[in-house]
Amino acid sequence: MGVWRTIEKKYKEADLALTRNDPRRAERLLRQLVKSAPDEPLFHWRLGSALSEMKKYQPAVREFRQALQLDPRNVAALGCLGRVYMELGKWSLAEKAIRARLALKESPQHYIFLANILLTKNQYHAAAEYCKKAIQLDPSFEEAFLNLGLIYRHQNKIKDATAALERAVEIDSAYSVAFRELGLTYYLAAKFDLARKALETCLDLQPDDAWGHVYLALCLQPLGDVQSAATHFQAALKSDPKNPFFRKKQQEFMRRVSGSLSGNGFLTRRRLRNKQRSC
Repeated sequence: MGVWRTIEKKYKEADLALTRNDPRRAERLLRQLVKSAPDEPLFHWRLGSALSEMKKYQPAVREFRQALQLDPRNVAALGCLGRVYMELGKWSLAEKAIRARLALKESPQHYIFLANILLTKNQYHAAAEYCKKAIQLDPSFEEAFLNLGLIYRHQNKIKDATAALERAVEIDSAYSVAFRELGLTYYLAAKFDLARKALETCLDLQPDDAWGHVYLALCLQPLGDVQSAATHFQAALKSDPKNPFFRKKQQEFMRRVSGSLSGNGFLTRRRLRNKQRSC
C-alpha cells in the first residue's frame, strides 16, 4: 500500500510539473514511475508528453508506442503520436495516427490536425471538409475558421476565405494570426484600406510578428505610404534577417521606389502625390 501511495504522489508531482511547464522535472519523475510500473500505459503516455515538450521527438515516439502496445485504444497516446509525427514531417504516419484517434473519439482540434496534414498533400477539398466537421462539433472554434479561410485562399476562393477569416476574428478579437491572414486576404482582393486596418490590429496584438510587418509593408505600397512600408520591411528583417522571402520583397520594393528617393529618405506623401500628378 505504501508503494502505491509513493507512486501516486510522484505522479501528482509529475503532473504538476507539466502544468507548470517544467518538462525536465516531469521527465525525471515519470522515468522513475515507468521503472516502478512498466505496464502502466498512463506513465508512458505522460513521459512521451514531457519528451515532446522538450522536442525530444524520437524518444517520445517510443513512449507513445509503448503506451499503445499496452492499451491500443489509448486516445491520448494516439493523438500525441500523430502530433509528434507532424513535427517530424512524417505526414503519412501522422495521418494514420490522427485518423485512428478520430475513429475512437471525435475532436475538433484533431480534425484540424488532419486538415493540416492533408494540406501538405494538396488535398484542399478534403481538408476543407474536415475543418467544417470541426466547426460542426464546435461552432465557436476560431482555429477551424482560420484554417478553413487559409484553405479557401489556397483555392483562390477569396470571398469565402474572407468570410471564414472574418468569423475567426469575430469569435476572438485578440486572435493576431487571424487578423494577419485576414489582412493578407484583403490585400489579395485589392481592399488595401481594410488590409491595413487588419494588419495594424495584428501588430497591435503581436508587435514582433515578422510576417505581419511584411504584409503591412506590401499593402502600404499601393496606398502610397512608402516611408511606412520601408519601416515595416526593416522591422521584419530585424526579427528574421535571413528570411529569403522578406529580402526578396524588400529588394523588389527598393527597386520600385529607387527613383523616388529624396536627399534624406523616401518622398513625403505630398511630394509623392505631386509626382503622381505629373506622370
